[in-house]
Amino acid sequence: MNMFRFSWGVTLAFTLATLTGILIVTSDLAETNSVFKDGVVQAETVNATTDTALGAANELNPANDAISGGIPHVAGTLASLGRAQHTLGTLATQLQALADTLGSADKPLTGIIAAGKASTKQANAAESPAESIVGTLRRANARVNALAPRLDRTVMLSKRIESKLHILLFLPQVG
Repeated sequence: MNMFRFSWGVTLAFTLATLTGILIVTSDLAETNSVFKDGVVQAETVNATTDTALGAANELNPANDAISGGIPHVAGTLASLGRAQHTLGTLATQLQALADTLGSADKPLTGIIAAGKASTKQANAAESPAESIVGTLRRANARVNALAPRLDRTVMLSKRIESKLHILLFLPQVG
């Protein structure tokens, strides 16, 4: 499982690195392409003026300038590639650290999942006894409700008997 995550992390890192490199190269190649197109236009101008050698010699200077102007762009492209390589190296290091962190989180997460399953199992096991307790409490409540009117009647009768006993205490005793 760790190797699977690690391989996906490495794959993602190299994919991002490749895409970054392609974007950098494409951007720099577009600039270089425009410079070289300018050089081609200048070369076509030189070709059109080859009939007159003196005119052609005058046309070589713009072509030479275009090529000279393209050299800094080529050097810039190489510098961009160097920066991209450094960035990709940093990205690879960071992705490796992320992969290590994710790998170290696997074991605790597995423990949490196992504990959650065990808790669920215990809760499910407690369901039947809890239902039994609820049923017992309902039956007891029904019995209390059935006894309440009888107890009320008993209290009323005991008060009546008590009042009669008080009256009997005041009567003289016979015989």
